[in-house]
Amino acid sequence: MSACCTRPCTRPSWMPPPRGLLALLGGFIIHFSLGTLYTHGNLSTYVISYVRNYSHPHSLDGGTTAWLYGAALMGHGASMFAGGLLELKIGPRYTALLGSVIMSAGVMLSAAAIRVSFWLLLFTYGALFGVGSGIAYIAPIVCALRWLPKWKGVANGVVVSGLGLGALLFDLAQTRYINPDNLGAVYLTDDSDSVFVDAGLLGRVPNSFLIFGGVYLTMQLIGCALLTNPTRPKRQPHSDTARGRHGSTTSTGALSAASEVSSVGNPESSVLSFDVGVALASNPAASSRAAGEKEVEMKMIVEHADDHESSDWTTNIIGSVTPLKMLKTPNFYHLWFVLVLNTIGLTCIITMYKMFGQTVIKDDLFFATTGSVASIFNFAGRLLWGIAADLFTFKLAIVSLCAATTVLALTFYTITLGVQAVFFIWVCAVFFCVGGIDVLFATGVARSYGPKYFGVNYGLLFTAELVVGVVSSVLSSSTVEWYTFFFLASAFSGLAFVLMMFFRNKRYILTR
Repeated sequence: MSACCTRPCTRPSWMPPPRGLLALLGGFIIHFSLGTLYTHGNLSTYVISYVRNYSHPHSLDGGTTAWLYGAALMGHGASMFAGGLLELKIGPRYTALLGSVIMSAGVMLSAAAIRVSFWLLLFTYGALFGVGSGIAYIAPIVCALRWLPKWKGVANGVVVSGLGLGALLFDLAQTRYINPDNLGAVYLTDDSDSVFVDAGLLGRVPNSFLIFGGVYLTMQLIGCALLTNPTRPKRQPHSDTARGRHGSTTSTGALSAASEVSSVGNPESSVLSFDVGVALASNPAASSRAAGEKEVEMKMIVEHADDHESSDWTTNIIGSVTPLKMLKTPNFYHLWFVLVLNTIGLTCIITMYKMFGQTVIKDDLFFATTGSVASIFNFAGRLLWGIAADLFTFKLAIVSLCAATTVLALTFYTITLGVQAVFFIWVCAVFFCVGGIDVLFATGVARSYGPKYFGVNYGLLFTAELVVGVVSSVLSSSTVEWYTFFFLASAFSGLAFVLMMFFRNKRYILTR
């Protein structure tokens, strides 16, 4: 038998073992269910139509319905911090499970809430949905970062790409169940909102919450079962050294001094600790330096655009910054305001695109198809923006994202009005940009402040959604003309672009 046939098959060093791949799949499934947040825009016209005919208030309009998405965003932003804290205490599986149960319960309770009033629906399908999704959101990402510590953008992208794909299935499923005959919305004489009036269609609206809520919960239970952390490396009680995969010897005393550093190489031989930084075992030079260091302190460096050429950024010894220390850094607030401004612009469009399109387009199935295909672009955006953040710098990626959002919002009214093909392309492009928000800012937090407190730090950054939810809902419920609405959306994103241009990438590393 030839030597090539007897040589054992080896897994690439960057690829996690089977348990890690299953954990990534579990995170993807959970986020796929959380991605039904993006079906709010498709569902809004059905909600308006049902409430006007069978619930309260009878004068409900499209602008007020935008608060459903706004309430979900505010609940999401308020609870992500709690999700990060819970993940540190009880792990990713049970944190994701708790959030998933809250979210799915909110959806199923909406079947009863919508029969009572829109305001009760605002609590169940808005706030409760958002709180549950916010708690469940962080845990799968933290788990993925532990399995792929050197590829933060890819790890984020794989998991949150599920969030982008959620609407692919459920936009069409909602429309096929509620409106199987593709009936068109009609204008009533007392206002400018188009609504559905068919009794059979409206009768299916409450039951849709119960059915889809059960589907979401089933998916989430499967995803949570697959979530597992890498196992801790076994300690050697009679040895003060641990040998890495390259044969280098690392002092456990030095690792103790550098308390924020992890030992990550091949997950089967040197597995990520829960206190992780970035690999020593995969970097023999760093391991040798650490072996001779008795004292380690944390210093801040500026990450220039040519960082990837001057140093191997995937194996730097990155320290983890506590939430309190992070709150004292100017860069946190810089990122926070950029996130607020750009997300306001995107949120305004994704919540109102169907309402705007229905002013001239009467094909309800077209909007469901547009939303579903746009979710593919949302999915692709999460992967491609994440790869861009890893190959270049996350600053360049976010600047590009803000610029694209500004142009799309500024041209949305004039280019898409009445032209279905162009409307379709612009909505898909907007959702491609939406995909970049979560993955790029997550990568920025992980790369700047380290992975140990990532869940909590990321949750603090996403308190920005509290502001986004209020401002975007106020703007969407205002009486401004459509061209003014899209101009204001582009202005917010334009301010984010300018602000991000002045951002300086900084990260903490452990040095002598």
